[in-house]
Amino acid sequence: MNGLKKMNSIVDTIKARALKLGFDDCGIASIHDTVEDAEIFKAWLSRGYHANMQYMESNMDVRTNPTLFHANAKSIIVVVQNYHQQPSVWNSSYGVAMFARFSDYHHSIKNRLGMLLEEIRRINPQLNGSISVDSAPVLERYWAVKAGLGFIGQNTMFIHPKLGSFVFLGTIVVDQWLEPDAPNTDRCQNCGKCIAACPNGALEQPFTLNARKCISYQTIEKNNDELLDADIDVNNQIFGCDICNMVCPHNQDAIQSKVFKSDNSICLLTDDEWDNVASSRFKRLFASTPIKRIGVKGIRRNISHVKKNREE
Repeated sequence: MNGLKKMNSIVDTIKARALKLGFDDCGIASIHDTVEDAEIFKAWLSRGYHANMQYMESNMDVRTNPTLFHANAKSIIVVVQNYHQQPSVWNSSYGVAMFARFSDYHHSIKNRLGMLLEEIRRINPQLNGSISVDSAPVLERYWAVKAGLGFIGQNTMFIHPKLGSFVFLGTIVVDQWLEPDAPNTDRCQNCGKCIAACPNGALEQPFTLNARKCISYQTIEKNNDELLDADIDVNNQIFGCDICNMVCPHNQDAIQSKVFKSDNSICLLTDDEWDNVASSRFKRLFASTPIKRIGVKGIRRNISHVKKNREE
């Protein structure tokens, strides 16, 4: 009984510390058999819906088995970080996804997850863990659902019942058992608005995304040496896309993030400045943002595709 009380006390401390570090929610899932979900993932890959994201295929075993990511994995701590921005000045007709309008979230979330892990290890020095912020083969959305934090929408996005889908997820896979949270009972409204809104029909059926048809895939994941697929309407987007999120009723009351704020140096750029941005200025403006990933060459390619769409 004392052992259970101690474990519950650790869980309470973990969640309290996570909130103090600026995360908006925290939950815990127990590692379990993922065979059924692994089969769903394999079927998705077999249909080629991951397009050219071969890293998903090569790391499939690790993604579906957390013990291959962290030895003797027993539990997963999942944190939720709201990044929603209230409408602000945007001087360009070009679109940039909300998550790319401020400093790269990976660094901020990883740093704070590191602090959280240190705090846990001070309480339990025998515990070891591995951190992930969507750059490691961990199914964050899957484990966030198992941790009782929310559910998956028809657009395949994770949706927090209070914060909506404009959220980042982070995880710490640990080798100690922690009392898990009960699954969340909320569900997607299944209204179909996200499916109807996608200009390319990327959501070929509810809860199934064909990445090749997705604007975010085309403008971010495509190799910079490749042109965007001719049949894709990017809807003026030059980096990422929020269409399926913006129409989602679960985001209608989304609140302003307390951690992230749009960078005015990006928001105030005009079409002409985007069109003519030099490599040196691009590096200065976007060095700390997700946009740096595709470089000035990628931005120019995407702008060219937008202009071609307009002409047609």
